[in-house]
Amino acid sequence: MTGVEAEKSTWRRSADNSRLWLGLFLAIAGVSGIIVVQRMLAACGELSLPLDDSYIHLQYARALAQGTPFVYSADAAPSPGATSLLWPCLLAPAFWLGLSDSQACIVPIGYGFVFFGLLAYETGQSARALTGSPLGWLAGVMVLGFGANWWFAASGMAVLPFAWVLMRSARRAADWVDTPPEEELRPGARRELLALAWLAPLTRPEGILATSVIVTAFALRGRRAYAPWALACAGGLIGPSCVNWLFTGSAVSTTALAKWMPLNPYYSDSIISIIWHYVQSLFLELLNGEAHARLFVPSGSGPIAVLSLLALAALAWRRPRFRTLAMLIIAGGMLLPTSYETFLVNRLRYLWPFAPAWFVGATVLAVSGTRQLRNWAARYCSRAPRAEYVSAPALVLMILALAALVPQSISDLAASASAISRQQVAMGRWIAAKLPADSLVGVNDTGAVAYFGRRRTFDLVGLTTTGEARHWTAGAGSRFEHYEQLTAAKLPDYLVIYPEWLNVPALLGQPLHERRVRSTILGGERMVAFVADYSTLGSGQQSSEHPGTAFDEMDTADLKSESVHEFELGPTRAEYNHVVEHNGRVDGARDHRSFDRFVIRLQPGGNFVMRLGSEVRQTLDVRIDGEPWSRVTVEVSPWQEHELAVPLGTSTGNHRIEIRAEAPDAFFDSLHYYSF
Repeated sequence: MTGVEAEKSTWRRSADNSRLWLGLFLAIAGVSGIIVVQRMLAACGELSLPLDDSYIHLQYARALAQGTPFVYSADAAPSPGATSLLWPCLLAPAFWLGLSDSQACIVPIGYGFVFFGLLAYETGQSARALTGSPLGWLAGVMVLGFGANWWFAASGMAVLPFAWVLMRSARRAADWVDTPPEEELRPGARRELLALAWLAPLTRPEGILATSVIVTAFALRGRRAYAPWALACAGGLIGPSCVNWLFTGSAVSTTALAKWMPLNPYYSDSIISIIWHYVQSLFLELLNGEAHARLFVPSGSGPIAVLSLLALAALAWRRPRFRTLAMLIIAGGMLLPTSYETFLVNRLRYLWPFAPAWFVGATVLAVSGTRQLRNWAARYCSRAPRAEYVSAPALVLMILALAALVPQSISDLAASASAISRQQVAMGRWIAAKLPADSLVGVNDTGAVAYFGRRRTFDLVGLTTTGEARHWTAGAGSRFEHYEQLTAAKLPDYLVIYPEWLNVPALLGQPLHERRVRSTILGGERMVAFVADYSTLGSGQQSSEHPGTAFDEMDTADLKSESVHEFELGPTRAEYNHVVEHNGRVDGARDHRSFDRFVIRLQPGGNFVMRLGSEVRQTLDVRIDGEPWSRVTVEVSPWQEHELAVPLGTSTGNHRIEIRAEAPDAFFDSLHYYSF
């Protein structure tokens, strides 16, 4: 046999082995799916998903199947509320097939377990290519033994499809770069890379990592003919924004507005420290199998996780290869969720798509590490054992440690699905049975309630209703002020909420129904349906001192008014934005204020009225355009008004007002300012 024939024979054997492993992984994933579905049916009596957000994608999928993409509920404006733009497209056929609401849940679960097997295969292939050892396939076995993958394969979310896209992109991009320049890959390689570069961000926003890896691969290939391909792949970076803008008029998803800390004004001064805290939590607690991660990660795994990452870095240093760099980038993607306000929610679902790259690192650690130890031992011992005799048992122990947690992962999955079924799903069905067909229902957990309720919804959080996210994120006072500006036709007739989430008791009318379920997967123990009560809206608009129309007014907590009047937010938090009720009147407020600074129109000889509150008797210094104006004594009260005469020498027009607490560490509540 010639050398070329021997090489082809080796390639064929490798391909045959790959197909064998692929079939094995898919078979195991299929059996896993059957086991999990049976447990979920036993716990719920029907098929139910364990995350409320999963039903958001099903709701968008149903709208897509009906020919109204991005429209979350009837007559609503299109909204960019689906974090994964691709996932509803894959789920839409469930509704073309005529499946019932609960039967349709089998479609995302089926996808989840198919990608479970495919992810194991991709991970094994990547580890085998990096280690040059058949033991690399054990990284794929780790994927199958990881309880989080069982949980999220059945979650109804695109967690495992996204993980597969990441690993596939990294492996194919590495194949492209690491192939010698004189050789060409199969004809479809470039087209596949282009498809992956676009699919990755459409599957999850973090997919821009995979797109960046692919664009870099084309650049490193070094031929001018590949420049158009690199440019076309780079288009995937803005693909989701373009799709959202085309269909909804907004390039930014509502999820980013509601949950991403860089877009939240309250984190502008503290975001670095919060992210650093989350990074520390990731390495010191979560990867060590503590706190929120103990359900999936073996206790004491932290050192192995860190060493796995270092093993990839060491391999990249010793033998610089794009494949190792690509895997490091995907593994490092686990740091991206530390910028999310919701970093720790939903069983840490934002972290696990990046876990397979860490499994590859663990395999590199076991295989390459034992090789180095064997080479070192061979210097002193002529009969040093083969490296595989050490690395194989080490990998098996890792797999067994992971797999030992699978039973409790399945139990938690079934319990979570049951909790969602008994609260949100049951509430949605109550809505469908009891509320008028033309009702507009306000919700703060919008998934199952809208999906099963089949009523128009007003998403108070703003994930699926355009324009609401910024007011929800700002705080309770800003929500109340915003609702004052909406017409009656736009306000919900009913509120189906966790009362503590909305935190505006004045809007809660007669309670109609409640579902009380205790589970950590839920947003609250008690979800209640209320008749909405808007009788207090606008009750705090007029001044008690001057009931007439104001020349100008700066309404604290009203985001529009604050913007127009250049209100300086200063260091504050969402919990300092609240609602004050006083003598039957309600107004939005910001408390814990050491100063207020804004612009308001004044007239000489007119009056300036301040509506303030305080928990202690204190003196405030009031300045106009930086010059002293007055000192006001504020009594202990949630709501009081103080009137100042505008100096006669003041010009008519805008003036900058500053109110500051004179005592150190003293704070006041800011509600409303008027100019007459």
